[in-house]
Amino acid sequence: MLSWSLIFLALLLEFYFAGVLGVSALAKAARPNSFAIALRGYGFFPTWSVGLLTIAVPVVEMITSVLLVVGANPFFTSILVIALFSIFYMLHIVTMVTGKRKGCGCYGTFYQEKENRVTLVVVSIQLGLAILHLYLVRSGFSVPLTVRLPLLIGFSGLLLWLSASVVQRRLQARSAPEGLAYFPRRVRR
Repeated sequence: MLSWSLIFLALLLEFYFAGVLGVSALAKAARPNSFAIALRGYGFFPTWSVGLLTIAVPVVEMITSVLLVVGANPFFTSILVIALFSIFYMLHIVTMVTGKRKGCGCYGTFYQEKENRVTLVVVSIQLGLAILHLYLVRSGFSVPLTVRLPLLIGFSGLLLWLSASVVQRRLQARSAPEGLAYFPRRVRR
């Protein structure tokens, strides 16, 4: 009984991290200019690297998200999740100490996260959960394919729906008159 509860916990953590990283990647990919401005706002990335990071970070986050859902090479994926959340943790600490930025740009313009102690606690908990996930993976609590496959189909549908809604918003924003792109349809006249 205990082994199934730990397997379920490992699966829950995998889907949690896949969701967080997937949404973050989609938000950054939907508005790369906003993410580039956020990276420049940190002040310690060289100018030449901002364009590369604007492309590389969402790609790495999306690949990690897919690896988590599929369950491919769980040890490597756990290490990658720990590395990503460690980097996020260090960025939050640096921005809190220097006070240069008001938000991290983690979720693009969809969610403006403020740099404060609560955010640092949340990222600390996420890092701790990533370490717990690595422990579960190393202890052999992996999710069987028979359980993962139906969930994989459901997650793929959700990811497809989120991607389609991002594309639809971008198309609506391009076709709407200036200044009305983000208003609901009932307000437009």
